[in-house]
Amino acid sequence: MSAEPMERVYVRITLDDWRGPSGRSVYSTAEGVWLSLGGLHSGSTFSAILELDTEDAADLREALGRGFRPVFWCTAKVAP
Repeated sequence: MSAEPMERVYVRITLDDWRGPSGRSVYSTAEGVWLSLGGLHSGSTFSAILELDTEDAADLREALGRGFRPVFWCTAKVAP
């Protein structure tokens, strides 16, 4: 049994907002000010690589080409 072929999709991700554990924006709070100091503020942009199966990679490219923008949550990854 072989695994689905994976494809790397090179993207740029832009920080939109910081949210607290409740899911609400902390933009205008003391925590929001602290979180937005330095390079991690609204509008900060980073390069990233998504590893997707071929069909999902094609769907993402089509959606981006049509002007749609996905929004992702960021979580810590535990090493395999």
